[in-house]
Amino acid sequence: MLEYHAPMSPLFESIVRSWVAIGVGIAAISNYLIINKLWKRKHLKDVAESISISAALLGLFTAVPLLIQAVYIDQTPLPALKTSIGIITGVMFVMIGAGMWVKGNHEIPFRRLMLRALRLERRESGDLVKTMLQPKGAEQIIEILELMARLDRHIHESEIALLK
Repeated sequence: MLEYHAPMSPLFESIVRSWVAIGVGIAAISNYLIINKLWKRKHLKDVAESISISAALLGLFTAVPLLIQAVYIDQTPLPALKTSIGIITGVMFVMIGAGMWVKGNHEIPFRRLMLRALRLERRESGDLVKTMLQPKGAEQIIEILELMARLDRHIHESEIALLK
């Protein structure tokens, strides 16, 4: 595949390289802080169940080819380092999310813990969408909107239908 690279000024290239290096450092600190917060609570079942293993696995699935590209094709160490940090964080999410450190799970094989966590996540996968589409108090919201529509003393059935 042919790629076109527009010429860059040395100053702009230097700024971008510095920005990338700072970004890698910030990513390392940020991921450390996320894992550190979870690490203290990794033995709690609710904490383990709050982590989306599916999201972590999808992140790992997309990060591995990016790491391979950065290391072997582009030979860019900073993007490779940033991707490696993400992979380490993703692996930690999977291990914590599977419940490896939850009391009573120590004797259960990791594969079984993962399958159990994925089944739980599958059952819960529609909760957010359902909550957004059917919010609590929806009837009250419709009544308020209907009252607002009546302010002009003229409301059509089509307006009520639209509100609902």
